[in-house]
Amino acid sequence: MTQAQQALAAIQAYVANRHHEDVRTQRLNVWKAVILRTEGYDPEATARADPSETNEEAVFADDSRLWWNHALSAWETGPEEGLVRPEGPRLERG
Repeated sequence: MTQAQQALAAIQAYVANRHHEDVRTQRLNVWKAVILRTEGYDPEATARADPSETNEEAVFADDSRLWWNHALSAWETGPEEGLVRPEGPRLERG
């Protein structure tokens, strides 16, 4: 299991009891409470991957990635080749 997959499992556990939060608030809370604390989170690589600092993509020491899929309103993991970076700050899975 990659570090991004471990982070995704932790996110799923974290949000299971937070149905009352709107998606935007929940995303920010997930970033602060889970992603930043996940073993292997690489803030420097994340800053290079997401220079907009929108907290929509996280990079880990094992080079795995976690990103926010706007279309699904959900966090996803997978190979970088699956990411589509449209012009603008949003990331979507292609």
